[in-house]
Amino acid sequence: MKQRVITAIVALALFVPVLVLTNIFSSLPLFAFVVGLLSAVGVYEMQKCLGSDKNFWVSVPAYILAAAFPVISFYMRAKMSVFLLVFAFAFFLYLQYLFVVAVLRHGKMLPDGSKGRDFSAVTGAFASTLYITFGFTATVMARYLVFDGKELGKYLYLLPFLGAWITDTFAYFTGRLFGKHKLSPEVSPKKTVEGSIGGILFCTLSFVIYALVMMNMADINNVAFLPVMALAGAFISVLTQSGDLIASLIKRERGIKDYGNLFPGHGGVMDRFDSVLAGAPLLFAVFYTLMAAGISL
Repeated sequence: MKQRVITAIVALALFVPVLVLTNIFSSLPLFAFVVGLLSAVGVYEMQKCLGSDKNFWVSVPAYILAAAFPVISFYMRAKMSVFLLVFAFAFFLYLQYLFVVAVLRHGKMLPDGSKGRDFSAVTGAFASTLYITFGFTATVMARYLVFDGKELGKYLYLLPFLGAWITDTFAYFTGRLFGKHKLSPEVSPKKTVEGSIGGILFCTLSFVIYALVMMNMADINNVAFLPVMALAGAFISVLTQSGDLIASLIKRERGIKDYGNLFPGHGGVMDRFDSVLAGAPLLFAVFYTLMAAGISL
């Protein structure tokens, strides 16, 4: 417990200044580079978990994509629609590349002495790389959402982190107090249905409170903003919990406790950010759609 607390304090001491500087200096790419690093480490952890890390033909391009796209999104923040097309095309090419690798290297020896694995292995590598890269990249893109000249992204991009933390915290305490029915005992024995519902309710409430603060600080006059935020909070809470369960399922199937040890006592990047990765794309998609549709806030 002591190690977990110390790690959490050190992580906050490093991460909070990055968020503060990002909000003060919108042209500073610091957040994008930090997120790119986390993205690359997360992909490495997942590739290692899936057993693809030793197949450098598969893993190295994945690391490059994961590190690059959060940074590229920052430099293309003024042309998000173009960036999304670039992102989609790059991953399409990566998928085609993996298909070729699967054919040409099928059955060949890998550096660790094992034989190259088949089609399902490279598609698993592709899916995990896409999931992690887009999840992290979405947090950077959300930072630069603009409505009617208002840089609301500086408030919105924090919501996936807030949603994951609120959901996890209140699901735990609600489960401890009222939990009777197991949510998914074979995947996560301690999680309960009551805890899950508590996490959703408190996350929704926190998003509404955050929305009220935003409306005051950012001069938002559209009252529809409140129900939009309430729905976003509920859906993000559901997704963060599903993201956590999916990550736990993969670990159980692979027989590992943690994805990594970057954060002593807490595990790796995927152990700490699995919930954020599930919620960030939804939040970005909702508000990017509103922005693209020209809806005023």
